Amino acid sequence: MNVTFWGTRGSLPSPGPSTVRYGGNTTCIEVSMASGETVIIDSGTGIRALGNDLMTRNGPIHVKLLFTHSHWDHVQGFPFFIPAFVAGNRIEIYGAEAALKLIQKDIFEASDSSYFPVKKVDFKATCSFHFQPHWLPRLKSATVKALPLNHPGGGFCYRFDEGNSSFAFVTDFELGQQYPNGTTPEQLREFVKDVNLLVMDAQYTDEEIVFTRGWGHSTFNEAVAFAQSANVQQLVLYHHDPKRSDEELDHIVAKIRKHLAEGKVHLEVLPAREGETLSI
Repeated sequence: MNVTFWGTRGSLPSPGPSTVRYGGNTTCIEVSMASGETVIIDSGTGIRALGNDLMTRNGPIHVKLLFTHSHWDHVQGFPFFIPAFVAGNRIEIYGAEAALKLIQKDIFEASDSSYFPVKKVDFKATCSFHFQPHWLPRLKSATVKALPLNHPGGGFCYRFDEGNSSFAFVTDFELGQQYPNGTTPEQLREFVKDVNLLVMDAQYTDEEIVFTRGWGHSTFNEAVAFAQSANVQQLVLYHHDPKRSDEELDHIVAKIRKHLAEGKVHLEVLPAREGETLSI
């Protein structure tokens, strides 16, 4: 299983010289299975570059697009996903119901140009929406499980298991505050326990969370402590704040690594980097 980061930024795209190394595009992850199947998680602005890359590969494109939730930074790139405009391609859309309804109603079935000028007839690919109870994709060589987010508006985090490889994607999850119907840290810990790779929301510092508590995101230190408690092998810090520069991320991660080394904690920690592929 390979995991490729096409968008790493949270809340708002932030391109520019200060974010060029870790990326300015919003949430989009490509998960490539040993079977050859491709799952895309979320369609933030990073999906545009992913779509362009898919178009260079051989044969018709068949992907499964899985949404965590409907917040704008996780759906806004879909109208720029070129494979959706090409006949013969197939896109199966799964996940959080609010996100599916947003894509279906405001993009595919829009009666005016309030959000985007392209009409449903322009989407030449076969696009199917999978609502409950069949809202999780079935894969040939892997299993997908879901757990509710602890985030304003709800949504889901996901775990993939393929043979001895395991990957959990937990963005937009606030560990320090409990929301109605949200998953508790204890429930999440059991869900991601022992995974090879955990991609975890870590948008804020301890100083910043004083002002942003209740916005649905966790801190770097919260994510690291949680990963240790869940016995994960590798932690990728994700959903970078729009104002966070590459230099600031380097400094924060260096401090985390030093602290773990001093405590003789065997946990690999790295920041999500746009364009990088991790093999599990």
